[in-house]
Amino acid sequence: MKKRLLISVGVLLFLGIIYITSRSFFLTEPPDLIGRLDEQELLFHKGSYVSTSGIADAPELTEIANQYEGYEVAPSTDMILSFSIQPSEYSVAQVTDMERSTLPVKDNTIRTPSEPGTYFIVVYGEWPAGTGTYVVKLEVIPK
Repeated sequence: MKKRLLISVGVLLFLGIIYITSRSFFLTEPPDLIGRLDEQELLFHKGSYVSTSGIADAPELTEIANQYEGYEVAPSTDMILSFSIQPSEYSVAQVTDMERSTLPVKDNTIRTPSEPGTYFIVVYGEWPAGTGTYVVKLEVIPK
């Protein structure tokens, strides 16, 4: 009797540990993403999410971001990207009305644009359970 109880508890504990350590396999929406600039936190807005169980579609990313006020940031400032669950891969793009360019990422850090203006920072992430997109609107102001 005690042996069965110990085995049952052990199995439940094992399954609980697997679930906690592999949360990214069970995502139904993309994890949260926050950008950190010194003391300022910038919330990235979630776009579409494609998972193994379905698709959660959303409007164009720039349309989503335009629903919110942009964050005022200084030019050429390091921004640390902080995911609630780190993706296996991700890329970052800078979008304006005129162009789109890929931003280099090093140690989860990107730099804000160097020139004043309105920019959209778009992040594409991939997890074992799917892919997701994020966007934030930046208003780069001169120092």
